[in-house]
Amino acid sequence: MKSNNKDFCRPAKDADRGMNADQAQGLIERVATLYERAFSDCDEGRTFLGSRGITNADLHGRHRIGYCNGSLRKILPSTGGVLKALTELGVLAADGSADSAGSPQELLHGCLTFPLLDVDG
Repeated sequence: MKSNNKDFCRPAKDADRGMNADQAQGLIERVATLYERAFSDCDEGRTFLGSRGITNADLHGRHRIGYCNGSLRKILPSTGGVLKALTELGVLAADGSADSAGSPQELLHGCLTFPLLDVDG
């Protein structure tokens, strides 16, 4: 899978991102936690899984299923390093696309998320 002529599945090198691996992992962890909260607070994601027979709440928690509902954009600062870092990590659109309020577009908006915590999943 390709995105912006870079291999989407290959993590960016620290020098490419302007942050170290621990910083990148911490930021991704915060995004994954926000998406998990959104999944538990929003019926849309659970309804989608339920329509496919996946209703076990333990399964949802064990796999840290999340839902990107746009709430990240609402809490982000309008400028600064966090926006740049989230763009470099592939959370926000690199093409500058934004919503009607001018907030950066989340690439996974409207999607369920399943964080992979290491190369072994």
